[in-house]
Amino acid sequence: MNIAVRVMSNLVTDDDRDWVARGWRRVRECQLC
Repeated sequence: MNIAVRVMSNLVTDDDRDWVARGWRRVRECQLC
């Protein structure tokens, strides 16, 4: 999974990275709930 994330991060732009970071933040919050 980490390797896939690294590969994806190399293909996306900074804007996409920010969007993904927001999405992961929401996912983590949901998991904590």
